[in-house]
Amino acid sequence: MNYISNENDISSTVKDFEALCAYIIENKPKLTPKGALSTKACFELNSLMTIPETNAKKTHRMSMYPSIALYFLIAQNTGLLEDYLAKWQTPALTLSESYMDFKEMSVYSKYLFIFLAWMRYADTNELYEKDLIRSISRTSEIDRAFEQIGKMDKSATVNREANSFFSALREDHVQALMNGCAAILHHLRDLCIIMYDAEDVEKMNTYFNVVNKITITEFGIALTAACSARRFSWINLLDSRDIYLDNDKGENLLKKKYDKNPPGTDGFIEPFLSCFPKNKIDAEKISRLVFSENQPVLSDEKTIYEFKVALGRRCHRVIQCRGSHTFDDLHSAIQNAFDFDNDHLYAFFMDGKKWSRRSLNSPYSEEPPFADEINIASSGLRVKQKILYLFDFGDEWLFDVTLASIKESETILLRPMIKESVGKAPEQYPNYDDDDEWDWTE
Repeated sequence: MNYISNENDISSTVKDFEALCAYIIENKPKLTPKGALSTKACFELNSLMTIPETNAKKTHRMSMYPSIALYFLIAQNTGLLEDYLAKWQTPALTLSESYMDFKEMSVYSKYLFIFLAWMRYADTNELYEKDLIRSISRTSEIDRAFEQIGKMDKSATVNREANSFFSALREDHVQALMNGCAAILHHLRDLCIIMYDAEDVEKMNTYFNVVNKITITEFGIALTAACSARRFSWINLLDSRDIYLDNDKGENLLKKKYDKNPPGTDGFIEPFLSCFPKNKIDAEKISRLVFSENQPVLSDEKTIYEFKVALGRRCHRVIQCRGSHTFDDLHSAIQNAFDFDNDHLYAFFMDGKKWSRRSLNSPYSEEPPFADEINIASSGLRVKQKILYLFDFGDEWLFDVTLASIKESETILLRPMIKESVGKAPEQYPNYDDDDEWDWTE
């Protein structure tokens, strides 16, 4: 289907995302201990959405606002948001310098940025945890539904078939989403691929809803057709390992991927260009914001990455690494800086969330990716980005790691260097009978 979008097709997506950003600029909202927007911020933001949640309460957490959760995830993971300390050292949010790159783009570029960021960073286990279909990979189900929608000739209204929970097994993947993946459909509506009204959602029980009727948009058909060459399961950072291959060509498809144009390269966005007016997509800016880890970097050998590694509020170390150092090298440097014995497993959580799936793991762990195989320059870290370093899965020493700066140096740093040391490090194995025990959480 040859369809070129107009602003009306995508305006609600861009409007809602910009409403979240404008709210953050004006209010600099505080974050919860788990790094989410507060109940107050979510309740106020809900009234600004194109389709607000009708039963919203002031006590509802961000997970009760799917649209806000989606746009917050995108802004956070693409570096448009950054933390700062408000009064009394309370974590709060503001917009980063990268937001100006987004602000300067056309409405079409803004939309494609939002769509690709959803594909890249959506954790289906987290965003769609209440979906009923668990035996089939949610990632695969999105791919299959997109493939089905992309083959349609024109916009269509689809009614849910009662008692068709196993629709996926008979190749009707749109029906599968309608019967068990209401949260995914909510985000496809946010992204203007489908439309439905509040009365089309039926609450089946405490745990899940179904959607009885959807309308697939002409724009949605064109966009999902482009996704046949840029599949969700290939782009997503977290779920590519979960792809559900059930045919002979599955392995070949996974290997072929992007026709030698991986995310971040000039040719990656090309299949999407036919969905938008000519010369309205800024591929370079979109790639820089969404696929930062695949962008060209300064010389690994002469690029210095300076990290602030904090253990509580009273103790931190500043550590310098070169770009070619691995995260295992950074781990060893942290161990030396805090005078710990390197005798336990560890992990770096790249989104700052403990036990998230965006982790780099100890070489002695069972689950890749391994920290000694990933160098710092190739990780796509942004200045001021925060990650979490967890050492010793039993005692759970939690270190907040912030990339303070990236700069070139005339000399090559042979090994990570401790540049600054503030505060006395705690004892790794303290004597709990000691009345002067150090409280590292303060």
